[in-house]
Amino acid sequence: MRNKKNFTLIELLVVIAIIAILASILLPTLGRAKEIAKSIKCVNKQKQISAALGMFSDDLGGYLLPYNTYAAKRPYQTGTMPYNEDLLDGFYWYVMLHRKYPGLSGKNYSTFRCPPSDLVKNANATVKDPTGTGINIGYNVHISKYATAQPAAYHTSKLKAPSQTMQTADAWNAKMSGTATGSVYVSARDSTYDSIHYRHLGKANISFLDGHVETRSLKQIPPTINAGGVGSTDECKLFYYGRN
Repeated sequence: MRNKKNFTLIELLVVIAIIAILASILLPTLGRAKEIAKSIKCVNKQKQISAALGMFSDDLGGYLLPYNTYAAKRPYQTGTMPYNEDLLDGFYWYVMLHRKYPGLSGKNYSTFRCPPSDLVKNANATVKDPTGTGINIGYNVHISKYATAQPAAYHTSKLKAPSQTMQTADAWNAKMSGTATGSVYVSARDSTYDSIHYRHLGKANISFLDGHVETRSLKQIPPTINAGGVGSTDECKLFYYGRN
């Protein structure tokens, strides 16, 4: 009869140690794979949004969709762009896209929400959602904000290099002091705010006006030189404003 041999305590501890070592090796890899999957999902969402913005622009005769229609002097009221019934008074850009393409935004504007791994900038940061929608993919305000001081509509013919001009990006409204909120727009980085959110393993997904999407780190974003968002290089001006 074969003798049964039981594990000794030392052998059991060795097995447990090996399992722990394997877990410590595999878990970070699995976590990274999960974050990469989130980033890919976000890229696909921004491609859908970019395509919809392009179609909307075509319907507007080449004019870019306004960031919002709350301004006192709207471009179609000043004669700088033709009126279109899809430009709803008093709405943000994502609401106008949702109304025009109801199949785009999914349930409760879900297409405009990237699945972030961590919305908190640092241990002192707090995250709030002023829109109440959880939206954290923002529209480039410099090519789309038709406010009282900027009533003229932005036409695609003004763009110098659409493949270099940001259209949407992972967004938040982050004060350098630590607080942060969700955001429906992105703008030039300055000494006070940083609206592009590098939530995907230290990188942000950014769509461009030609429809392609890139994943960039902070070092790959053209710097700005003052609180007014004035670019220090032609690359920066093309990136934020579509012209140099």
